[in-house]
Amino acid sequence: MRQRLDPWPSIADLFSSLLVASFAGLVLFTALQGVGGVIEDKVHTEARQLKSTVLGALQKHLGGSARDCGTEDICLDIDIQFPNNSDMIEPAYRRRIAQACAALQQALGSLKQGLRGELEIIIEGHTDPRQATGIKDPRRAYLHNWNLSSYRANSVLYEFSRCGLGPPEDRIQAVGYADSLRLCLEDTPECNARNRRTTFRLRADTRRIRQRLYGF
Repeated sequence: MRQRLDPWPSIADLFSSLLVASFAGLVLFTALQGVGGVIEDKVHTEARQLKSTVLGALQKHLGGSARDCGTEDICLDIDIQFPNNSDMIEPAYRRRIAQACAALQQALGSLKQGLRGELEIIIEGHTDPRQATGIKDPRRAYLHNWNLSSYRANSVLYEFSRCGLGPPEDRIQAVGYADSLRLCLEDTPECNARNRRTTFRLRADTRRIRQRLYGF
């Protein structure tokens, strides 16, 4: 009579091999996570330094209140004076914008070649929620604050272009938000004045920074 083979030693060996392989995979995964964490920490440190350099240049001449916004963006809210329902910047503020632009050019010029493209500057225009009076066409009335905020942001963009700051070397754009991103909601002169502002949103391109540092 043929002797029956005992399968349990083979199963035990297979189980032991799988256990060893799983443990080795876990160790490797943990090690890779640690390396990935170090890489991301370095990338985000570079991003913060880049944004801080530009923020300091802007804030020195334009003042304003800086705050964290979005995921990792920094926003600088500035009260740039415009005549009522106009996108023309008051002369005193044009001079301050020119000074800020010169300082920003110097700060960006001190960066290594290619780093300017790692930072995006978004000029955001904002209005208070009050609607224009005397406009009978509901479409024009609705679009008034949207257009006004966009025109004012583009006026600041134009002032920067006059000192040589702009595409394609610099990633800078303008956008209007009307009253959709209010800082406060009270219907008071003080709150409306806070909401009538220009915001410089600073955003670092972490993908480009990672590519520069590590090649991927």
